[in-house]
Amino acid sequence: MKIFQLFSYISTLLATSQVPDLLIPNQIHLHQPLDLHIPNQIHFLQPLSGTHLHNISGLSCSNWQLAVETNNIIGWETVPEECANYTTSYNSTEFNEWAEEGKAPALPESLELYKKLLSLGIKIVFLTGRSEDRRNATTTNLNNVGYHTWEKLILKDSSYSGKTAVAYKSSERKKLKEGGYRIIGNMDDQGSNLIGINTGNRTFKLPDLMYYIS
Repeated sequence: MKIFQLFSYISTLLATSQVPDLLIPNQIHLHQPLDLHIPNQIHFLQPLSGTHLHNISGLSCSNWQLAVETNNIIGWETVPEECANYTTSYNSTEFNEWAEEGKAPALPESLELYKKLLSLGIKIVFLTGRSEDRRNATTTNLNNVGYHTWEKLILKDSSYSGKTAVAYKSSERKKLKEGGYRIIGNMDDQGSNLIGINTGNRTFKLPDLMYYIS
């Protein structure tokens, strides 16, 4: 029985944007105003006026972003006016050009996990929604940022054109299982890639600030 950890989508391993680290104060008092001198602090979900009725610019947008990323707001169709800069129209042409450059840096935590799994003798499979014609760019990018060993790198064949991510990745995971593999872990930044069949013993959802794939 072949055992491996499945990383479903390359974007969970390669950063698509630079996200600043969160700095969390040692003690947070719920009944005191937030210290606006601490950059990128985590805001608790609270009224727009903040604690003690102190208005905090951008607070409601931070709350909305957190609720979206944690999936506490499901099926949202509108964006709060103050969060307009948080979202933008998806430009597939620009994204494809960026992917072809193969210059995405590695997410440090994902790379550390990758190395740990290899040291334990677990086989790594990358299952991505990138098209087959980007294999060279993807392979080069992975190698350049520290990913040098894997069991399989599965890219989306043209036969899956028009099919959902759930259908595509379920089908590929089924093939892996039929090939004698046992999926012990499945990590992805898209919830749609963690459902379907043969999802693995455990699934791990990472946040994605860029887009959602249905």
